[in-house]
Amino acid sequence: MADIQIEPHGSKGYDFQMSDAKHSKGFQKEARRRISLQVTAVVLVMMLLFSLAIFISFRNSLNNMTENGKEKIIDTVATVVSSSNLFNSNLLRDIQSQETLPLTSSEFFEEVVEAIPQETLTETQQFANDILKKSVDSGSLGIEASVYALPPAPGTKDKPVIVMSSDDEYQYSEIPDEITAIAVESDDNYRLLKDGIPGMGMEGPYLVNTFKLNGEGQGDFLYYINLKPMGELLDAVDTFFRNETRHVYTVLVIVLGLSILLLILISFFVMGSLLNRRLARPIEELSTAAEQVMEGDLDVQVEIKPREEFSQLKLAFNRMVSKLSEIVTMSTEGEAGAVNIQDEVPAGMKTEAGKGLRPRSTLLIQIVSMISIVFILAGTASVLVINRSISNMVENTKEEVIDTRAELTMSAHEFGLELLTLVSPLLSANPAGQEEVFNEFMDAVMNKTVSSLQAESNKLLKSMVDSGLLGIELLCDLVPPNPLMSSNYMVLMSSDLDYLYTEPPDEVAELLDKGEDSYELYEDGFPELGFNEATLVTTYEFGGEVAAGGTTQESVLWSVDYTPMGGEIAGIDKFFGDESNRLNVTTIIIIAVYVLAVILITGFITGYLIRRKILLPIDDLVDAAREVTAGNLDVQVEVRRGDDLENLKTAFNEMIKSLRDIVKKSAGGS
Repeated sequence: MADIQIEPHGSKGYDFQMSDAKHSKGFQKEARRRISLQVTAVVLVMMLLFSLAIFISFRNSLNNMTENGKEKIIDTVATVVSSSNLFNSNLLRDIQSQETLPLTSSEFFEEVVEAIPQETLTETQQFANDILKKSVDSGSLGIEASVYALPPAPGTKDKPVIVMSSDDEYQYSEIPDEITAIAVESDDNYRLLKDGIPGMGMEGPYLVNTFKLNGEGQGDFLYYINLKPMGELLDAVDTFFRNETRHVYTVLVIVLGLSILLLILISFFVMGSLLNRRLARPIEELSTAAEQVMEGDLDVQVEIKPREEFSQLKLAFNRMVSKLSEIVTMSTEGEAGAVNIQDEVPAGMKTEAGKGLRPRSTLLIQIVSMISIVFILAGTASVLVINRSISNMVENTKEEVIDTRAELTMSAHEFGLELLTLVSPLLSANPAGQEEVFNEFMDAVMNKTVSSLQAESNKLLKSMVDSGLLGIELLCDLVPPNPLMSSNYMVLMSSDLDYLYTEPPDEVAELLDKGEDSYELYEDGFPELGFNEATLVTTYEFGGEVAAGGTTQESVLWSVDYTPMGGEIAGIDKFFGDESNRLNVTTIIIIAVYVLAVILITGFITGYLIRRKILLPIDDLVDAAREVTAGNLDVQVEVRRGDDLENLKTAFNEMIKSLRDIVKKSAGGS
């Protein structure tokens, strides 16, 4: 170690030279603010990119869900309408076979081919047109136009031509190309035409259902086509999804906005507080101690706290001041000789290799952890918001499907009753015959047997179920409570004879008690009826005047339809569940990627800023303090203008300068 030769000067002591102005604290607030601002800016950019990724992911999923929701509703409508095509065609054929030529007979096709050039109508066509018009006018299934088209045949036009129609305007006109494409694609098909059918003057989205009715002759068939406007229904779906989207975006903006605000608080204020507590305060303690030394207080010692990150700098400073005190003491007492500056370490303090400031990762871990937690919370909140939105969409899509199915089912009842009067000679009989039918019916009810009217009705109801009409699996006609028949609702006619004269389930009775056409989805079904899945029940009130006893009486019945919907509900749940899982996985990946990016980028940038602005300058001070302790009084720490530790370095340099002055005076006085 180097020795400093001190000779007694004869005086009592030496005064340090102070600068004109007292030094301010060592680590300026501006330095902390710059670091906080830079880290905050980087983190905010990452949060904005994170928010953008969340929005894009949700938007894509929302588009998929919206389109699928529409498709589910369109499929429901198309399935219901398609199921009615077969039944209506067969029923119309049976009705016409009693009145005119059957639609499937070769004679009918021959008559139509002959009538096309003259654009006249056969008796069969006129009869069919009347029924098709009744179908549309009744509001059955919401169909706007119903037509039969004959494919190209010798002596006819080159395209399918409408030969029977609910609207005379379309009689013998060629069906538009877009409908032809749907009709010829398969025997039973449907498609949504978003731009409508300009060739028929129909604007807006239309659902086109086609069914191929085969004739008895080889190559004889008709296209049965129903045209249903879908604009109002799809607008309602669009409105819901649009409102839900707006709501979710608003909530996401609030969540992510709060996350950004929280990041600003953490990145700027909390991180500034951490920098102040972990870095600025120790540096300010050193700066204050250096000023005290320059004021002549050589007993000052900077407290070294356990596990402190500035322990090496404080240790070097304390040892340096201790040796300075020893020099001054010996000089003032006039003791000549050599002062051996030894590299001693205070008890209980171990030296660490390398530079003075080797901050543990605690500070960076705290900063990065807090920012990562904000990203995780923001992502988690976004997932919760999105999942809640998806749940709303699932429920709304179910409701739309259920509502659509129920409304279509109820709308078909009125037309079904009209067809029933056509197909049943008992119902179309004269008043005297009706009274006879009614009396027979009442006798059957009292004896719980089956009248001819019930037998025909049961047969028709069974044929409706067997054909898959509207997806109904059980159709019953019930009489409400009355003194003559039953104190409860009682089944009088049914597609399944096992339920004749039985009471409906309590839930259905409660639905009927509402006294209006209504519907309800029962999630647990009706095990007592053999329905173990979600079942839609629709009710429809009908009746009319019946001649009995020389008077007319009002007869009221309720039609109750049981439609299993477990498969449809499960399909909706599965799609949205899969979409929700996919979106959750995507969001989790986004969160993980950005948290990793936060750890890497924020940790790197924060570490780099702290090292460049604090570590390296402190390392210079530690090296200089060790040089002084080793006897080198010519050391000078470089001070750059605007340096974050400019004041501390200046105080250190002035302290060393004062020490050199003491040594020079001491040497000069020897």
